Amino acid sequence: MTTWLLDTGPLVGCLDAHDPFHPAARAALAGFRGRLCTTGAVVTEAMHFVAEHPDGPARLIEFLEKSRTDLWD
Repeated sequence: MTTWLLDTGPLVGCLDAHDPFHPAARAALAGFRGRLCTTGAVVTEAMHFVAEHPDGPARLIEFLEKSRTDLWD
């Protein structure tokens, strides 16, 4: 299984339509099949950046929930 370590830039780029890397980030993540990994620091930083948008925090949480993989299965 392919695993990607997701950093703040691509995560925010995927969620924020005004981000200059939005099209590339969306395309890369839409076509990805595998496991996404990140850190608490990345989630915290991403929340800071998306907090400016009214639905930003909710979209980030939704993305994380949809991307969740239980590593103990």
